[in-house]
Amino acid sequence: MVVQGGEVADQWGDFDKKIDCYSIRKSLLSALYGIYSAEGVIDVNQTLEQLGIDDSPDPLTKEEKQARVVDLLRARSGVYHKVDFETGCMQKSRPARGSQPPGTFWYYNNWDFNVLGTIFEKKTGMKIGDAFYQLISPVPNLSVRPLLSAAFSIINLAYIAVSAAFLSWELNGAVRQQSSVIRT
Repeated sequence: MVVQGGEVADQWGDFDKKIDCYSIRKSLLSALYGIYSAEGVIDVNQTLEQLGIDDSPDPLTKEEKQARVVDLLRARSGVYHKVDFETGCMQKSRPARGSQPPGTFWYYNNWDFNVLGTIFEKKTGMKIGDAFYQLISPVPNLSVRPLLSAAFSIINLAYIAVSAAFLSWELNGAVRQQSSVIRT
């Protein structure tokens, strides 16, 4: 689906079929962080140590605890813990713990985004799914509102507890739903 100026310019395929959004969750969570950071609810310069964030059963090192929220948002935390749903490629390319200080090296790491979900809910008192629905899906002042009201019933969010100290969370939604959030 191609949406330009709030209008569907072209579409093909089953654009109402829900699919796993995987990495799109990171962009949507970043949008929420932008809102709450601008409102002063979340300070993106706080460290994991200041926020009382630690991992279990393998605790964070003193240096890892110096990663700031903004480092996690940029996938530059310097925390290289094994995480649930890590692909084989991610396992092979994961840097050794302690090899990079926070903020200096980009590594696509689901640990960062699982922890960001925990921090978000702790700081705002809102569930991520509720925040998406209230702050992102309504978008009342944009020309895409008709698309949203017709198709954005809320991108489904599920929390998954496997073995990590921080819940993994995943989104799924239809292309039409995602096009309502990703605008030209």
